[in-house]
Amino acid sequence: MKLSEVLIKPILTEKANSQQDKLRRYAFKVARKANKLEIKKAVEDAQQSLRTAYRKAITSPRKDNLFGPVLLACAMATPDDFGYFAAVDVRGPLRRVTGKASYDIPGFAKHLKEFCDPDRGSILQRTGDKHKVRFRFSNPLMQPLVLMQGVVDNKIDMSVIEELAP
Repeated sequence: MKLSEVLIKPILTEKANSQQDKLRRYAFKVARKANKLEIKKAVEDAQQSLRTAYRKAITSPRKDNLFGPVLLACAMATPDDFGYFAAVDVRGPLRRVTGKASYDIPGFAKHLKEFCDPDRGSILQRTGDKHKVRFRFSNPLMQPLVLMQGVVDNKIDMSVIEELAP
């Protein structure tokens, strides 16, 4: 079975977040037909491939780059029912992550575009026309990884994740 067929989506609840912090355990909704070995292999493969894609997405030779903060803001953006968000949905979270008063969309739009490029790991999918472009994470497990990394790097605290949990 493929990774996406085994691990359906992460579970972001207070209990799951607590276990994640204390016991380094993660909660996922899994396919009913998946067995223990398939689940274990899927988690191991996911961890490595997600970390590699995350590093590829945020790495830049410039120390003052915005790739990390923009990706974290994307993970914090409120998506629609299909998991898509617009650039305008990233503005507020980006302000929160960086602590800067405001960001105009052209200031980070190139980052969103590059996250869709294979050179950055195609971490986001892009859809829509010129002024109606929407984005979502290519791998639904990437959003929680980015949020968890934001907590580890002290860019956000756990209260942000709790606010985002359904």
